[in-house]
Amino acid sequence: MYNEFENLSFTKKGHDIVDRAKALQKENREKALKKRSQIDELCKEHNITAEKLLGNLDSLRGHSSADMPSAEMQKLQKLATDVDGLDKESAKLTLIIRNLKPEQEFDLSFGELDYFKF
Repeated sequence: MYNEFENLSFTKKGHDIVDRAKALQKENREKALKKRSQIDELCKEHNITAEKLLGNLDSLRGHSSADMPSAEMQKLQKLATDVDGLDKESAKLTLIIRNLKPEQEFDLSFGELDYFKF
């Protein structure tokens, strides 16, 4: 579907892109916060402290441990991976926010337009 728009470009001002980047960053932070809460709940439910969890990182590879069944460990691993991805995405958005000139015009591809949810 995207291929039919491959050759199009869309002109947007820096301040418009920055506004969208800030909105995306806020969404990412909220999602990461929710996932961190889920991690905390899982650890609390299974009486696992951060020290115990970090000391047993091999168990995060999908194997059960004496402290947590493997299905729960897989869930924990997915949540941690998701949080890491959201944090990395937020860091990229920070660079965009900090470096785009407000009145400069940028030609965005269809993929970039879609990414920023214009």
